[in-house]
Amino acid sequence: MTRPKNLLCLAGCALLPALAASACATAAGAGDQTAQAQPAHEACTSRNTHAHSRCGFLDRYDTDGDGSVSREEFDAVRLDSFSAKDADGDGVVLEEEYVAEYETRLDRQLAERREAAIRQTYVRFEFLDSDDDERMTQDEFGVSGSRMFGRYDVNGDGRIDDADPSPQSRREQAESHEGSH
Repeated sequence: MTRPKNLLCLAGCALLPALAASACATAAGAGDQTAQAQPAHEACTSRNTHAHSRCGFLDRYDTDGDGSVSREEFDAVRLDSFSAKDADGDGVVLEEEYVAEYETRLDRQLAERREAAIRQTYVRFEFLDSDDDERMTQDEFGVSGSRMFGRYDVNGDGRIDDADPSPQSRREQAESHEGSH
């Protein structure tokens, strides 16, 4: 059987931006000793719980929510995972079964992400439509663009380039604002 490796590669590449953003969020906290000292379940955020990270591992296998994964928890989840892939229940997973289970799971995840993104789009429109007339003018749209440009033009020189340090996260901005009062 010829395997559609190019299609699998393309599917994987389509997910790379999300994984890269997740990896960057994880890497950004990697040097932060405070984040490392926290229990794993407290240090994990929705941005760094991709499947091949420690946070993703805990998210998937910590079935009792205690912040750790016992061997029993791990084995039980793996058994359930194998059973889900073994469509005909014969104790053997064929390539077609393995791929079909993954496609179904991926389709469900993508549908959930799409629905969340659409909901967020409505929220953004409401925010941008500052006069609540259900019509966005270019001026209303421009406010968010100006805010975004200003966020990344950290040094205020009217250019966004390597001379600009990374902007603070909203949480970091709030924490530094709280500390200045």
